[in-house]
Amino acid sequence: MEFNSGFKGLTAFWASIWGNAVKHNPNTSWIRREQTGVSNVTAMEHSPITTEQVSRLITKTLSWKAPGPNGINNFWIKRFTATHSYLAYHFNQFMEDAGSIPDFLVQGITYLLPESRDCEDPSKYRPITCLCTICKIYTACIAEKIYRHLETNKLLAEEQKECIKNSQGCKEQLIIDSVVLEQAHKYNRNLYMAHIDYRKPFDSVLHSWLIRVLEIYKIDPLVINSLQQLMKVWTTTLQVKVNDNQITRDPIPIQRGIYQGDSLSPLWFCLALNPLSHLLNRTNYGFGIHSDKLETTIEPSFIYG
Repeated sequence: MEFNSGFKGLTAFWASIWGNAVKHNPNTSWIRREQTGVSNVTAMEHSPITTEQVSRLITKTLSWKAPGPNGINNFWIKRFTATHSYLAYHFNQFMEDAGSIPDFLVQGITYLLPESRDCEDPSKYRPITCLCTICKIYTACIAEKIYRHLETNKLLAEEQKECIKNSQGCKEQLIIDSVVLEQAHKYNRNLYMAHIDYRKPFDSVLHSWLIRVLEIYKIDPLVINSLQQLMKVWTTTLQVKVNDNQITRDPIPIQRGIYQGDSLSPLWFCLALNPLSHLLNRTNYGFGIHSDKLETTIEPSFIYG
């Protein structure tokens, strides 16, 4: 890949994905059905972020994980425990006054790693974004609160195993697929399966929908306002290694997509897909798994595969 033109191509490619602001259609009937389905759910109550919560989540971080532009590793935040109460104070300020969130908090560095030898194809690079550790601690606090609300009200569909605690995610889904295929063969049953591989889903999810889905599931409005403000100032700087040189370009505003590597991103992304799981469940299609020991049929509560 040529030193200048190749990297310009990479920048243009990712800018066309992240910088292309698109809004969802708010008038679709399935959105109204999803909102109606949770009309009886109690709204998430506001609760402040405590020093204990901040300290507990900090202890779970990896000490020397690559930091964001500020260069501060989790190791130092772990050791300087006197700062934890100040972090909790400022985190609460961020929620109560979203305008107080500093821009540097959500600036990232995105390292582009080639997935093949075709270095001239911009789509053959995998982006790894390193974020400010303080921002990830803040979003981890928010993620914990949102998850507690979703779990209490049983709002997460069974299929969204990637963000369900004590779940093996893909392993469990693969086991389900294996059992379904085995029983379809054993009982000579017709079976139709579709596996959809979304192209760069994390990088293309719509910001308007990310906010709307939080409103549908009655997340604390202060949390929503804070996250909305964070998204407004999301930016990342591309870096790629060319001939042993690290090349850096101007920051790209993130107007579409969600940060990979952020503490909240997996849960938020699964929540964005959650209405689709509910929509499929309402069709009552699926594969019933036979239990030979119970001599009954377990009716599917969700779509397998």
